Parts: sequence; C-alpha cells; structure tokens
Amino acid sequence: MSNDDVRGQEWIANTGSTPSGADTIAEAASRRVAPRAYVRSESAILRSIVATNPLGAALGAIGAGFLVGLAFPVSNIERDKVGLLGETLQASAKATASEVVERGKTAVADAVAEAFGASRQSKR
Repeated sequence: MSNDDVRGQEWIANTGSTPSGADTIAEAASRRVAPRAYVRSESAILRSIVATNPLGAALGAIGAGFLVGLAFPVSNIERDKVGLLGETLQASAKATASEVVERGKTAVADAVAEAFGASRQSKR
C-alpha cells in the first residue's frame, strides 16, 4: 500500500468523505509552503543585509545573474560577437598562467637553495 493510499484512508476516516482533487492539492501545498511569519522574518533579514551592505548585495545579484546566464546555451549572436574576443582572452590567459607557473618554480627553487645554503652555513 502506498503512502497516498494510507493518506487517503486517513482522510476518509477523519472527514467521513473522499477527498476531492482540490482538497488534496491544497493540503499538499499547505504542507510544503512556508508559513507567512517565516517568510516575513526572512524578508526582514534580507532587507537588513541589503541596507547594511549594498555593495555585497549588488555583487551577489551579479553573481546570481552570471550563474543563471550559464544555465542557458550560447546563442549564435553571442558566438559571433564574443567568439574572437573569447579566443584572444583565452590565449592571453594561458600565456600569463604559464609565465606565472615558471616564475613560481624559479622562486621555489631559489628559496630551497637558499634554505639549504643557510643550513649548511649554520652547521659549520
């Protein structure tokens, strides 16, 4: 016996009649929708956050818009207009990243050599 069958039997036992479609939908919705007091308190919290930190709220809204934009496929117009720019930026980013990695490797090698040199001098 499914949960819906059990609920239906409980309904009949409690009300003495069979539920209509509207009754079961309204009942299900009332169980899943937050109470008004909760919504109002959360709304007040959100308003106070926006009032105290409008820049953070703006950045959050931009981030949310960016994520929503990522959910949709790229259009042909976007591909035509931004495609070349994106390829150029990607190549530039790869070149910069490889340069940073090489500088990091050099810095780590220098730091390790310096640390070993200092430890050898302290042992003498």
